[in-house]
Amino acid sequence: MPRSLSESQIQHYDQTGLLAPVPVLSPDELLSLRGHYEQLAFHLDGIHTPMDAPHPHLYFPWAYELVCHPKVLDTVEDVIGPDVAVLGMTLFCKPPYSSGHVAWHQDGYRWGTETTKAVSVWLALTESTVENGCMHVQLGTHRQKHSHTLSTSQSNMLYGGLEVEEPIDPDHMTPVELAPGEISLHHYMLMHGSFANTSASPRLGIAIRYIAPPTWTSTDILQPLVLARGTQLGKLDLRWLKSPPQGSFETNFPQFLKFVQDHQRGHQHFPHHLHGSVEDHANSRCSMR
Repeated sequence: MPRSLSESQIQHYDQTGLLAPVPVLSPDELLSLRGHYEQLAFHLDGIHTPMDAPHPHLYFPWAYELVCHPKVLDTVEDVIGPDVAVLGMTLFCKPPYSSGHVAWHQDGYRWGTETTKAVSVWLALTESTVENGCMHVQLGTHRQKHSHTLSTSQSNMLYGGLEVEEPIDPDHMTPVELAPGEISLHHYMLMHGSFANTSASPRLGIAIRYIAPPTWTSTDILQPLVLARGTQLGKLDLRWLKSPPQGSFETNFPQFLKFVQDHQRGHQHFPHHLHGSVEDHANSRCSMR
């Protein structure tokens, strides 16, 4: 029996590859999260953009608590099953009147197969509208892998620079508008992208990617994973977070900044203290609430 979604919502997701909007955060939770986001963005300013700083859930308690949020996990479990692991986290920021866009792509182009169960959750910290560059999708495109090529656009914000090779029909673009505190869920193979922010308001958001470990086939993962729910770890020798992050922002930020700098140089190195064994995974599991 579903934890959060209705049978019709699950069926809609299966058919289209998208479910939105789903409210998950209370006003107090949203205010607190926005404060943490802006604190991190402020300290990165002039050095890196928030999108250049992936996986903050491995370093900061507030980000770890977000990926383990019960309402988020309930919706994720309803679409990929009871075994849920956190693959990664990305921060998004489109300032007012900025040209940055995200080229059309599939999250899972480089990883997974048609048997993989994975979903991307996009959480809005501000209103996400057509005017400020909300995500657009092509419904139903999650059923097959589409060819990608390197993007030549200097304003493409997508890490790695890939984009779908085939032309995108504007008549088949569906905007995914969200209110602050709402999430969208899209299948990891759904084609999606976003346009420039033409408004006077920023668009802030967070993307979290979840997988079902027993269905995972890619060995191209360097970051530690968090087992959010379930017990099945799959057959691959994946890295697991040794324990949840602790300590203050001031204590953890220098370590995170070093990781970000290494990441920008193409070095996917994670500090040894983050790595755990299969036996350690229980220490970093999200608490069941």
